[in-house]
Amino acid sequence: KTNLFMKRGKTMKKFSKIALSVAAVSAVTVAMAVSASAAMTATYNAEAGTVTLSDVTPTGQSQTLLVLDKVNLETVADTNIKQIDQKDDSTSFETVKVGELKDGTYEVRIGGSNGGIQTATFTVGEVGPEKETETIILGDVSSDKALTGTDVSYILRGAGGETSRIGQANQERTKTDGTKIILGDVSSDDTLTGTDVSYVLRGAGGETSRIGQAGQEVEVYKVTE
Repeated sequence: KTNLFMKRGKTMKKFSKIALSVAAVSAVTVAMAVSASAAMTATYNAEAGTVTLSDVTPTGQSQTLLVLDKVNLETVADTNIKQIDQKDDSTSFETVKVGELKDGTYEVRIGGSNGGIQTATFTVGEVGPEKETETIILGDVSSDKALTGTDVSYILRGAGGETSRIGQANQERTKTDGTKIILGDVSSDDTLTGTDVSYVLRGAGGETSRIGQAGQEVEVYKVTE
């Protein structure tokens, strides 16, 4: 009985540590992540199922590493995390076991106890053939190059399951870095919800905070008929 409680205590401690690590790293802003990530590189070995890192700068005594299935995420969900690791000895991460990954572009994000963060991206498989590209505004599902009440209406209908009179809401597009996006999903949770409606509504009204990615410009491949 005593051993059972000891094992249970260790398990709970491990889960708590992971939960705290995820919260700490995901709380770091995109701006900080980009500004501090120039040197580090990541290379995926499909046969070994590992990611090898180079030019890593230690970011403190305690460091957390995340491998994410999307890049530049402001909010990290459990479903975005492909691997998580922790170091408490000030040494740098070198090789991370991630297993088999689907084709796409991934991000490695390392956050440390000194407040620093580094990121690097790597690509698995083919990110798509060379295609003509275009710049779109996230949240602009009416394709008029601005956030308006029409976009709010379309996303609201799409979030409610409607398929007509929704413009491009719910359509999937591929960014030039190989990652997929759902048009209208400015909260980056891979679905249309009331949060997206709220963000686009605020963006259309000229607000700049609490709007997710609404209004941001991204380069995507054009859809060919």
